[in-house]
Amino acid sequence: MLKFTVIGRHGPYPAPGGGTSCYLISSGSTRIVVDMGCCALSRLQQVTELWSVDAIIISHLHADHVCDLLPARYYFMFDKRAATRPSKLKVFLPMQSSAELDMLRTCPKFDLRDIALLRDTSIGDISCTSFAMTHSVPSNALRFDCAGRRLTYSGDTTFNDNIASSLSGAHAYLCDFANVGNIKDSPHIPAALAAKLAKQAGARLFMTHFTGTDTVRAHEIAREAGHSDAVAVEELQTYSV
Repeated sequence: MLKFTVIGRHGPYPAPGGGTSCYLISSGSTRIVVDMGCCALSRLQQVTELWSVDAIIISHLHADHVCDLLPARYYFMFDKRAATRPSKLKVFLPMQSSAELDMLRTCPKFDLRDIALLRDTSIGDISCTSFAMTHSVPSNALRFDCAGRRLTYSGDTTFNDNIASSLSGAHAYLCDFANVGNIKDSPHIPAALAAKLAKQAGARLFMTHFTGTDTVRAHEIAREAGHSDAVAVEELQTYSV
């Protein structure tokens, strides 16, 4: 069964007691961490042994999606079990020149790989594909397939032609969106458009990347767009695809 656990649902900064973008995608014994925003490292350790995950995928290099991968360098160097991991951990991310990438290269346990190479790539029981999105930095949507079920994660993006391809055949759409309506020039998909895209694809909408704590308006917008079963995800909750 393909599932995802929400480690952090906020952006671009965490609400009190919360965290920014981080998700654990799992099926059977396969576990993939997607994005590692603020507070991700401590919160992930509440639900999994981070040293034993199969891969980490970072959609883009904004701080609210990658910042806790930097202290994770020390976790993989100094935690006794992590430091003795027999193989390097695959970390897929945009290989753009950046200070973050330079720091990540210092971790001897990371095997850094270009996220663009994810094309029906098998990681354990899950097949992963990336899609280039439009954002202020190189950003990617991600598609996960396992046992006939498909999950699409939007990453941060504005509307573009690749979204339809990423959503084709999806059963669930985990979407970073602008939760206060149709914001002109927003770097994120407006909530009403996210609901429309999910409905057109026949996918259930899971709304995430909240600014603040208000989810009531997000549900109202989704219902107004005809998506009455949309879910505003909760942190440390697991959802089946």
